[in-house]
Amino acid sequence: IDRLRLSNQAICTSGDYERGQHILDPRTNAPACAVANATVVAPGAMLADALATAAFVLGPDEGIPLLTRMGVEGLLVTADLQRYETPGFRHGEFACTPRRQPIKVNPRISIKGVLSGAIVNKKS
Repeated sequence: IDRLRLSNQAICTSGDYERGQHILDPRTNAPACAVANATVVAPGAMLADALATAAFVLGPDEGIPLLTRMGVEGLLVTADLQRYETPGFRHGEFACTPRRQPIKVNPRISIKGVLSGAIVNKKS
């Protein structure tokens, strides 16, 4: 779908193409299905991973604005290959800057859960 060149940044993708519908939308307790994958470029892998999952759950209408607010770049692709991108992703500008305020996280809760509220259905 796209090729990226990055330096000193992380890229993570969440999708349902490998493990099936394993990411649940906590608002409905049903599998998230608005997009087929969400890719995020961020200063670090933990933030990129958490935001990719959050954007996957939220879908394009809420996911792209979230990524923009968080100061990262991203691409969401639907099952019929429609692309939704942050402005910087569209122009190949990957100078991501982290949020000004640090995210306060309870050490017993993963940052993925804090940012997205997503529930990952772990298959055994």
